[in-house]
Amino acid sequence: MHTELFLARQPILDEKEKIYGYELLYRPSSPPQGAIDDLHATSHTLVALFNSVDFDELLVHKKGFINVDARMLSSQILDILPKSNFIVEVLESVDLAGATPLLEKARESGLRLALDDYVCNEKSLSHLEEFIEFFDIVKFDILDKGTDKAVLPRALEIVRKSGAEPLAEKVETKEEYEELKNMGFTLFQGYYFAKPELHSTKTVSPAKLKILEILNIDPDQTQKIAEAIKSEPDLAVTLLRLINSGFFALRRQISSVQQALLYIGVQNLRKWLLLMLYAKNEPDPDNNAVLQSVKVRAEFMSKMAVAIGLDSEKAYLTGVLSLVETMLGMSKEEALAKMRFLDKEVEEALLGGSNDYAKLLEIAQSFEKGNFDDIESVSVLGLEQQRLAGLYCETLCSNSL
Repeated sequence: MHTELFLARQPILDEKEKIYGYELLYRPSSPPQGAIDDLHATSHTLVALFNSVDFDELLVHKKGFINVDARMLSSQILDILPKSNFIVEVLESVDLAGATPLLEKARESGLRLALDDYVCNEKSLSHLEEFIEFFDIVKFDILDKGTDKAVLPRALEIVRKSGAEPLAEKVETKEEYEELKNMGFTLFQGYYFAKPELHSTKTVSPAKLKILEILNIDPDQTQKIAEAIKSEPDLAVTLLRLINSGFFALRRQISSVQQALLYIGVQNLRKWLLLMLYAKNEPDPDNNAVLQSVKVRAEFMSKMAVAIGLDSEKAYLTGVLSLVETMLGMSKEEALAKMRFLDKEVEEALLGGSNDYAKLLEIAQSFEKGNFDDIESVSVLGLEQQRLAGLYCETLCSNSL
């Protein structure tokens, strides 16, 4: 029997803000029939996950992080886990002293282990030192009220000496990221990368201004769009590099702007231009967390729109522009004012309205954060949770626009 999954994929970044891996959050969209405990429920979900997902596509050739408790460590569930694809997070609820034989066995089998939600303080330092030999990564819970930042340097020294890597969880601002990186953390998890970093001058780079200028050209004027792109060699080269990357997996190589227009059409070309607003001068799509996140969000919203009879292009545009402050470094109102091509319904959704496209955005954001219980707008839109789970999983594993 096929099982739909609620599945979220949260980026883990390195000190250069490139994607190191993804933590997978998951659960079955409907529990198995009959009484079932947590271990069997998790087993059921993992089996469904392994049988329904192409991990290379889901993880974009990065590492997957997956949570396990003591009972899962002692079971044979992890034997089916592709060891080259995954790092196993040992939950904070596990009694490490009692689980030492299980940790040894897991390491001997080739599994890489991460200690999850480590709360750093004087009391926990000795605990960390005693068990650090079993772990390749230690995930520090930065926001926990029990965390003592004054003790962090000593904990980081223990981790470094062991050869493990320290990961800072729940990093929410750019300032926190910079502070923790300077302290010695090498991996980071949180939504700081999607938060706006407003520039005091409120100026936009010339390259991004050019993209906005092109996007404001009437879509029917394809020749004018092509000429505008070709008039900026750097823009044309960057666009072609992005289009031909593994990020989109086109079946044939695109070698010119004119060919791109003929092959993918002006609407898809405009989508790539929008995504380029999130890319840096030398876009590396597989490593760009914002680009990956906004593409998945936009595609998921487009699929939901099709399922309920809304305009898929408006839904896609709402998803792409939902991080518009991040892409342009200014307030949402200022950024949207530069986009004359915007539809009124899209603009309303982006400015905090309550129309159907705003509800699609709310659902997409809930999935991204793994807040599966917070999807209250589903009944309003007439979408069943099982259908949503399937659409989101399909989007995560899709490489095409």
